[in-house]
Amino acid sequence: FFFASMHRSMNYVILIYVLGLADWRWCMANAQTACFDSPLGWTDSEGDTCYSYMVNDWCTSNGDFGASWDPIWGTFADYANHGKDATQVCCDCGGGSTGLGFNAGTLDSDGDDADDDADGDADALWSVPPACADDPADWKDSEGRSCEVYQDKALCASDGEYGPGWSKFWGTFGDFAVNGVAAPQACCACGKEACVTDAMLVVDRSGSIGTDNWQQVVTYLRDRVRRLAFAGPSGNRLGVVAYSTTSAVVCRLSHDPAALLGCIDGIVYTRGWTNTGQGIADAGGQLDLYSTASRTRLIEVITDGRAQLWNGDPVTTLTTRDMAALQKAKGVIVIAIGVGAGADKEELQAMASEPKESHWTTLGSFTSLLKLSEALAEACVPSIQDGSIRRWECQSKDDRSTDHWCANNCYDGDGRPVAACDPASGAGQVCACPVDCKVGGWGPWSDCSATCGAGVMTRSRPVQWPAADGGASCPATQRQRSCDAGPCGDFASDVPTCSGAENSTCDAGGDRGRCRSLKPGGERYCLTDGLLQTVRCASAAGTACRVSDVAGTCHDVPALGVLCIPDVDCGPPDRAGVDFSGCSQKLAGTCTPSCLPGHVGDPTAVCNVGGWTYGGSCTDCSKIVCR
Repeated sequence: FFFASMHRSMNYVILIYVLGLADWRWCMANAQTACFDSPLGWTDSEGDTCYSYMVNDWCTSNGDFGASWDPIWGTFADYANHGKDATQVCCDCGGGSTGLGFNAGTLDSDGDDADDDADGDADALWSVPPACADDPADWKDSEGRSCEVYQDKALCASDGEYGPGWSKFWGTFGDFAVNGVAAPQACCACGKEACVTDAMLVVDRSGSIGTDNWQQVVTYLRDRVRRLAFAGPSGNRLGVVAYSTTSAVVCRLSHDPAALLGCIDGIVYTRGWTNTGQGIADAGGQLDLYSTASRTRLIEVITDGRAQLWNGDPVTTLTTRDMAALQKAKGVIVIAIGVGAGADKEELQAMASEPKESHWTTLGSFTSLLKLSEALAEACVPSIQDGSIRRWECQSKDDRSTDHWCANNCYDGDGRPVAACDPASGAGQVCACPVDCKVGGWGPWSDCSATCGAGVMTRSRPVQWPAADGGASCPATQRQRSCDAGPCGDFASDVPTCSGAENSTCDAGGDRGRCRSLKPGGERYCLTDGLLQTVRCASAAGTACRVSDVAGTCHDVPALGVLCIPDVDCGPPDRAGVDFSGCSQKLAGTCTPSCLPGHVGDPTAVCNVGGWTYGGSCTDCSKIVCR
């Protein structure tokens, strides 16, 4: 028969005339020197094939960059897919495999094929190496079943779906996962080779993010798309939910990287509050509609603060935890990422899947998001190795090492930077490991700053070590609260004391007063009605203040300190037969009215908040009848 093969990146034809087994073997042996792209069908992380690299002159046959490769694109390794780049896979880029993947074998003494299989045909000539390996090699599910058991008992199918031996009453593969890895991610017989994930990225676009940081979020989303291997509808898919006060699915679950990049560029920064729970619910809705329990399903949450719809909101954070718990109960993996000093670590841990140390982390700043993208792209099932202590975020300062080198060499057994990597060690350090600010406990409150009247008390906590190399900044280190040091002046001589009940009537040196204490449990003093309208000021004399919703001004009152006295103008007093000349119209103003000519009596008048209060009278003399 005639056998022909034309490869798109090589111009050759193999003609095989079967005249006998020896001739067949001659062709097979000489074909070993040909080069084939391996694996066939490979595409890079942006969907370009080996043929694209060849026709676009992006590479040379010795593995160098071609004339049309733009240096701003980076390196071939930046576009690797499943750990392989063009220089490893493509013949025209210096990679590929020599031979068709079979063993030419040798003839035995009887002229037959010593490697023939039992039925006498030539199947044994083909010895194709396995394209997949179980990983971890000794993986077992939570019931102790290995990949071999899944295959032998037909618990799964090669496309990642459930096999005929699986009972729907058992639940999902994810229910039997160990450390987040279930059979479809570990076992070749269960579709590991596809290693597909449906991921919903849930990103915070609330007001606290800010325009500059939002651009960092967009760059991160684009990088996640660039690093993910897309292989059509049956492969990886990704979608985006953006949330603030409300939430929206801004990019539906898709396997089209070009469409996703265009969608991400069109996401609008809205500002608002932080409704994280609704974002998780919307992401779960996309997975319910377009994904299945046989695929790895992921929700990745990025936020810079606690979930809330108003200051002090206790409800939304509980709703957020409930929404995350609901998705985890469905077998969805939840990764929680906090950025900046405002991130709530307790809330992040509550959202994260088990084991929690690999499913939540905090970043010192939004610029660290690209390092996170790199960390997430390293695993088939996205997780953050040692995420909670952020070892993966270290950056090397010399050309010999990578983030992995730093993570493996810059820490001692207790997770602390060794001397060569510790930022405190000086210029000789080889890794810039992010250090979060750490503060001590709060100290006691200080004495009141005032010796009398209003003042403030403070307390502080020490900074044990400051933030460095992108670590989280320090929280507040000082707090204040108001205090009252008590009345100013010598009340014993200036204001009479009283022993009556609180607010009872008393004699204030010939004037009517009220028995009042100036602080709880303190001595009571007989204060005139005018002074009863005042409250103690927290600021200096002459500043504005309010008393019972009445505007006032702070006045320095002898013996009583700085008091807020309402700006009350009672206006001209008006009472028949009374002479008010010389009377002040201001609150508690001095007033000694007298009777007009032709009138007799003893009138009184006091300007209070509610207006004039009159007492006594002036009788018209013409109306006095003498008997």
